[in-house]
Amino acid sequence: MFDVIAFLNLIIFIACALLLIFKPKPIIKFIGNIYWYMGRFTAIGKSEKTKKYFIGENTFWFRTFGIIMLMIAIVSLFVQINE
Repeated sequence: MFDVIAFLNLIIFIACALLLIFKPKPIIKFIGNIYWYMGRFTAIGKSEKTKKYFIGENTFWFRTFGIIMLMIAIVSLFVQINE
């Protein structure tokens, strides 16, 4: 029996992987804002000037992680189809 919920989870996983590959800047900014909000309560994060230390500019590792996620999702999709 084809499990629809597992298939929808896989589609969401693939969508997140594609976002990491092709549009990593918004995700970097979102994660950086969360870290900056938590970091405001430390000694380094008390001003707006320190926000640049929490929001990264390098997208290489986000794209690499997205490619790894996409490969895992494709293998998982083939396994679900072949069951």
